[in-house]
Amino acid sequence: MSDQYQNGQRLRVSIEGTIIGIGRMIDAVYLTIGPDNQDADKTIQVRADAQGITVEHLAPTDWPPRPGDKWENGKGRELFATVDCGRVVLTDIYGEQADRDLDELLRRDAPWTLLHPSVERGEQ
Repeated sequence: MSDQYQNGQRLRVSIEGTIIGIGRMIDAVYLTIGPDNQDADKTIQVRADAQGITVEHLAPTDWPPRPGDKWENGKGRELFATVDCGRVVLTDIYGEQADRDLDELLRRDAPWTLLHPSVERGEQ
C-alpha cells in the first residue's frame, strides 16, 4: 500500500468519526499531511487504511503545471499549460482557459494526470 503514495503528491483526505483512543501501530501506513510549505507544526498523521478515512489522489508530484505540459483532468478533458500575463494557465485545444486559479482547478477537477511533460521537465 505504501508504494501508491509519494512525497509531494497532492491529496484530499476526509476524516469521519470520533476519537476513541490515541496510540501507535507499527504495521500500518501513516500519511503525514500538511500545507505546501511543509510547516511541521501544521501537519497531521493519518493511517491511510483506517475505517472512516478517505484518501483521494488530486495530482501527481509533477503538479503544478509547467508551460508546455499536457494534462488531463478527472473529467477526461485534455489541457495544455501555457503562459498568460506571466501566469501559467491551462488551456484547451480551442484556446479556452479552464480557470486562472490552478489551486481551484486542482481541487475541483481532480484527479489530474500529466500526459506529456514539457521539454523543460525532460523525459519521464
